[in-house]
Amino acid sequence: MTADFTHFTLDVIDGVADVRVGAEDGSSRMNGTSTSELVRLAELLARDPDVRVIVLRPRGRDFSEGGDITMFGQMLDQGLGDGLRPMIDSFHQALELLARLDVPIVAAVRGAVAGGGLGLVCVADVVIAADDAVVTTGATGVGLTADGGITWYLPRLLGLRRAQELLLMNRRLSGEEALEWGLVTRVAAADAVDDIALDTARQLSTGPTFAYGRLRALLLASFETPLGTQLSRECEAMVSAADSEATTNRIASFLNRTLHPRSGPAS
Repeated sequence: MTADFTHFTLDVIDGVADVRVGAEDGSSRMNGTSTSELVRLAELLARDPDVRVIVLRPRGRDFSEGGDITMFGQMLDQGLGDGLRPMIDSFHQALELLARLDVPIVAAVRGAVAGGGLGLVCVADVVIAADDAVVTTGATGVGLTADGGITWYLPRLLGLRRAQELLLMNRRLSGEEALEWGLVTRVAAADAVDDIALDTARQLSTGPTFAYGRLRALLLASFETPLGTQLSRECEAMVSAADSEATTNRIASFLNRTLHPRSGPAS
């Protein structure tokens, strides 16, 4: 499957959904068009049975500069809040769809990651960041609060104190600092980030998709779920995975390799 939007491109090859983030001219600023397109993109990904893993990577220099401040300025006369509401609603709908997909998401982060763009990073399961990346929430710098789910994700990923520093102090993190804080999975040279993310995605694409989906759901609910409930959900997820054809085949293959190892060369 291939799809072109104004702010995204999508190519699905061998189970890997390669999503390029940003406009054709390299702009990575988010607006009402891009958030509406992100909803449609998430719906396409959810409906495609061939998708086994998703890669989010920048089309231009920056992963995402966050909201389009020029557009914000144009909304001031009509009321910025009323102008932002439909854009934020669409963005949040898209992020929730992505969070609840049954396939893992890998993000390749280069350049600037700001504002709502950080929400796309947070929704990913594996994040490969460039050593020259710059991560910031940015919103308080223009007198706004945060969106994109980052007030939910950041305390969980970083702890409350670091989330407070990042959000209230408008702190900027380098790629190495983002790794130290626990915001990203790995740091690499900028020219290697995309290749590493795609290689990671290809590795995940050969893994147990059904199990990945159940694990994503368990982790997403874990902070709000009492231990007893989480234990019950783990049991149901394990039983469901155990009864799947993919798991049956994997266990049989594992046992075959273990019980019948290949013979070495004759002496």
